[in-house]
Amino acid sequence: MLSLGDVGRKLEPGFLVLAWAATTSALTLVQIFQGNLTPLQYYGGVSTQILSPAIVFYLEIFALSTFAGMVIRDPQRALFSFIGCYVLAGLTTILVLMLPVFANASLVTPELVFGYSILDAFTAFFPIPLIAGLAGTFLGAGLGEHFLQ
Repeated sequence: MLSLGDVGRKLEPGFLVLAWAATTSALTLVQIFQGNLTPLQYYGGVSTQILSPAIVFYLEIFALSTFAGMVIRDPQRALFSFIGCYVLAGLTTILVLMLPVFANASLVTPELVFGYSILDAFTAFFPIPLIAGLAGTFLGAGLGEHFLQ
């Protein structure tokens, strides 16, 4: 017979991936809505700030992935969890950016919103956040495996 603790341990990775994806999507949407990760800003040249909002975003993704990797403690499970989180966060971000079409706004052209939401999400998620997330995940898994056992 399964106890409540056994069920919790079996469901823990799934809940962790959901929370990780929700936080990643929220951090990404904040930066998109603030105008820091739009294609014009992202590919628009060099920032004169020492710590630009985009760099803060990358550090947030790195720290979040490191923390999640420390909780998982297994590099293989951490990698698969990161992939699941990344896909789920990307889909959530695209769906939130498409909300004006789903809300039936009359001033919105659906094809334009679909195209720009996919472009904005792709610009925000690739390539630097992918590298920062993978590096943080493996760093966290290594730290968790070494220090938390």
